[in-house]
Amino acid sequence: MFDRRLFLRGASVLMGSAALGQVMTAFAGTPRKASYFNESEMRVLRALVDVILPATDSPAASAADTHYFIDLAIPACASPRARDTFHAGLKSFVNEAKLLAQFDHPSLVKVYRFWEANGTAYMVMPFYRGVTV
Repeated sequence: MFDRRLFLRGASVLMGSAALGQVMTAFAGTPRKASYFNESEMRVLRALVDVILPATDSPAASAADTHYFIDLAIPACASPRARDTFHAGLKSFVNEAKLLAQFDHPSLVKVYRFWEANGTAYMVMPFYRGVTV
C-alpha cells in the first residue's frame, strides 16, 4: 500500500529545497506571524491544510505550521497574478459556505450553520450515506 503522507512529505521537502531554498531558510528562522495573509485568511488557510492532510497517525498539516510556510512562500515564489488567484480562492471558501447556508433546495447540500472560531471555520451540514459522486 502506498503511503500518501510519506510521499507528500518527501515531495514537499524535495520541491522546497530545490525551488524554495531562500524561503525554506527564511521559514526556519522566522517567528510564526503571518505577513501576507490577514488573520481571518490565516484561520481559513489553517483549516484548508488540515482538510488536505488531517491528523491521523501523524500530526495534521497545521501542527507543522504549513499555513505559515504558505504565507511566506506565496509572495516569494508566485507571480502577482498567481498570488491574486490564490488569495481569491481562499476568500471563496468562506463565501461559498455563507452562500450555501442561504439555500434550501433538494439538489444542494444544506448548510445549517456557518461560523469561524478557534482559529478555523466550521459548517454544520447533514450526513448523507452512500458513495461520493
